[in-house]
Amino acid sequence: MRPNSFHVKWVLRYPCKFLVSLCNNRISGVNGVLCTGVQRRALHTCTPSIIVRTAYNMPFFLFIPIITQHQLCNARRCTVVIKGYNEIMRSIPIEENNYYHIFNRGNQKQQLFFDERDYVRMLFLILYSQSPLMFSNIERQVNYFLKDGRFKVDKDVVEEINAQRYVELINFCPMPNHFHLTLFNKKQSGISLYMHRILSAFSKYFNTKHNLSGHVFQGAYKAVQVTDDNQLTYLSSYIHKNSGELSKWKNNEHKYPWSSFCDYKENRWGLLLKPEIILERFQNFESYKQFVKESIAKEKLENSPKYFTY
Repeated sequence: MRPNSFHVKWVLRYPCKFLVSLCNNRISGVNGVLCTGVQRRALHTCTPSIIVRTAYNMPFFLFIPIITQHQLCNARRCTVVIKGYNEIMRSIPIEENNYYHIFNRGNQKQQLFFDERDYVRMLFLILYSQSPLMFSNIERQVNYFLKDGRFKVDKDVVEEINAQRYVELINFCPMPNHFHLTLFNKKQSGISLYMHRILSAFSKYFNTKHNLSGHVFQGAYKAVQVTDDNQLTYLSSYIHKNSGELSKWKNNEHKYPWSSFCDYKENRWGLLLKPEIILERFQNFESYKQFVKESIAKEKLENSPKYFTY
């Protein structure tokens, strides 16, 4: 995901150190480079870019709008103030220690998942991107799942993810052209880091598979803060009821394999999923399943201006 525009207070003529505020992460004294035609005579014909790395060593490629010669700072040191992608595209801040409904759809409502391999790829990213721990060969894990119905990730790796996680996953549901998640934001910028990993990795996979380029998802992911326990509970029913839109899974939403609904009966993912946050409000899984069946949360939420239809 690349930002569309920034507010630039000052801009550099030469490579040097600068201060930048990006997505609520303050990065002090980071080495940055203005590139792609930094010369004074080229400023009106190209767009310079800055490359920085966050505290989690993730690269961001920041494209600065065309600037005038008057705005060019001749000094070799100055300050660059940038409004990050999150701040520009999102109307609410994402705060620590809060629950959020996160969702997005394919660009121009295009289909995202065409076969089991696509769903399994997204499932792996949703589950295993909750910490800075990186996986070198996701395709191998996808093949394991398609063969055995599970990922082959060692228990100590899962424990390491749990110890370092910056979000907690409460529930999820990928659908053919969109997805829903409920997340607890454990650390500052936790959801931003988590979603950046998921959307970047899936976009690269999708474009490579289909020999495409450009945006896969429709802009920035959407985030709605959950303000109380009742909203959190009804949100879970809304998300788990989504698969009922597919004729094969209507009235069998609890069997939809790509949703966390079936994990509320028997958790396949252990520490990586937190169904107890919702289930502790019910006597057992059957009572929760009945609650989802009778819930009208889906109809109410889809009529809200905060949400888009698919």
